[in-house]
Amino acid sequence: MVKVLIKKLNPAVEIPTYKTAGASGVDLMAFIEKPIKLAPKSSCLVTTGLSVAFADKYEIQIRPRSG
Repeated sequence: MVKVLIKKLNPAVEIPTYKTAGASGVDLMAFIEKPIKLAPKSSCLVTTGLSVAFADKYEIQIRPRSG
């Protein structure tokens, strides 16, 4: 198992967890303190409120939910 250090940047932030048995990854939650108004065909950054550290030979991928 790979060691990943996770630091909460706000006490209200939820730590990612496996939500179902057999899940291939953890569920990451956005940490939104105020509503985001997003115009069509635009983008924005959405914080997780987390800081992570892990070995250089690994990566983290964020993907949309599959189900």
